[in-house]
Amino acid sequence: MEKEIFALLRIMTRTVRELHEKVAKEVEEKAFESEILEPLKSDGMIEIDEFGIVNMTNKARKAPANREKLVKANLVVPDASTTYEGRELGQTCHRPGAYDFLAHPSRIGNTLYYRQDGEVK
Repeated sequence: MEKEIFALLRIMTRTVRELHEKVAKEVEEKAFESEILEPLKSDGMIEIDEFGIVNMTNKARKAPANREKLVKANLVVPDASTTYEGRELGQTCHRPGAYDFLAHPSRIGNTLYYRQDGEVK
């Protein structure tokens, strides 16, 4: 559960309620705060201000054990049976004629630069 908390806090600060809803809905909010957040707070890993905003401390960011947890939480390993197709790198506009400009050269000074074959005139 700490791994999920640190992964969420690494991205941005959260309120106690947000952390409770995302990490441990099945536990009461008061129990979540006292049993999970308070030990992290007493260890100096998180800070909770008077508005209930939770922030990860520099100690938590620099601790080797927590850095390993943070890296594992953000690491996405693709399934070996799938292959990357790179669809987002292709032509994404479906409007007819949207990419007609690629057939025409760009002019810089008196030089024409063609995008499709890299020709320069």
